[in-house]
Amino acid sequence: MKYLWLFWLPLLYLPSLAVRNNTGFGNLQLSDFLIGPYIILVYLRVKDSWIQRLEPGTKLYIHRLIPIFALFIWWAFISTFTISMRYEYTSSYYVNFGVLKIAKWVLYVFAVILTTSALSKASSKEYQGFLWSFLVCGLFVGVGLVVTGNGNASGFTDGSVSSDRLFEDNGINVLLSMVIVFLVGMLVRGNGNKLWRRATALGLVIIILGFVSARGRGGWIAALVALIYIGANINIQQTMRATVVGLMIFTFAFTNNTTFQVEVMKTVSPEDTGEYYKDIYGEVDLGVDDGGRLGIFIYQLRRVIDDPIVGRGIFHRGGSSGTYVTGSHNFFLQMFLETGIPGGLVMIVIFKTMWNHASSEDAKKRNIALPVQAAIIAAAVSGMTETYFYGGMELFTFLIIYGIVGSMPAPDNP
Repeated sequence: MKYLWLFWLPLLYLPSLAVRNNTGFGNLQLSDFLIGPYIILVYLRVKDSWIQRLEPGTKLYIHRLIPIFALFIWWAFISTFTISMRYEYTSSYYVNFGVLKIAKWVLYVFAVILTTSALSKASSKEYQGFLWSFLVCGLFVGVGLVVTGNGNASGFTDGSVSSDRLFEDNGINVLLSMVIVFLVGMLVRGNGNKLWRRATALGLVIIILGFVSARGRGGWIAALVALIYIGANINIQQTMRATVVGLMIFTFAFTNNTTFQVEVMKTVSPEDTGEYYKDIYGEVDLGVDDGGRLGIFIYQLRRVIDDPIVGRGIFHRGGSSGTYVTGSHNFFLQMFLETGIPGGLVMIVIFKTMWNHASSEDAKKRNIALPVQAAIIAAAVSGMTETYFYGGMELFTFLIIYGIVGSMPAPDNP
């Protein structure tokens, strides 16, 4: 029973398959059904010391983050609960939608808090078990994408695209970007036992091939930036080896995977890509707002001042909000739009606090600073390309990686 949570964790990363339900307030994924049992299993693991963990003098790093999370949730709730009153809606749709998004945030953050508590009291054996479990999480996603190409989601609109993809394209790429850079960082720092490091090196090949099989340039850019950061913090010989392996994987994917080829080409030359691939495969979907992100960002940035204190409410888009239904394609700007300047600043403080914890001397002594920093960089860059962190597995993955640092005993002085 003690280790059962480690076996349940990878199940959260199973593809949704047919278990995806559009509720009118967004899609329920398989993980939304499995996160409840996971919380129960982790709670059973930590229940004996949960009260003690919250007592003064037994603080972990994550305990310094919890009040900031709580402040953001409180402010977001105020902003969302008053939508109908402030915008004179006769329907409570936007309020209900926003409150459900906040509830999902709380659910997944609570799961990570419990996980972090479990890691704080884990033995060496249990910690190694967590590393194996996390590797399996990445492999579940990577193998699914390699085998299926994510339901043949190549982006063509000639009827060949499956509407029941295994994963959401952009989101799963962001998730994998964090997994990949974290695992690479762990290998570089020599963490885990010898067998785990060998398995991770082989597993990363599969995960990366899956990574390029799903559409989502934000995740690719995020991984690239984070890998550059890792390269800048290791010796030149290791950097060159990693660069050669990366170029080999890129070349193989570009020449053998149409999805990856189209995504790369429409990034480099979007005006030519549609016509070129139309002759070969039929119509090509260049994506929502593709090519207009800068103009959208500038327009949405100017809207922050329209409601600078409490914002428009969580996921209040379109309608009378004065913002685009598709959002700003930037998580941080979206938080300023939806929770005002105070909420946006609190979100930035959350990221900055996590970075400070990952950069601490305690993290460096345990050789976990670099992998966690790389994951934070990948998350931050991803957040600049789309609004990925409204709960769900992208947020869970980001926070559970931080949890390795968050589980350390914090010094008396912040």
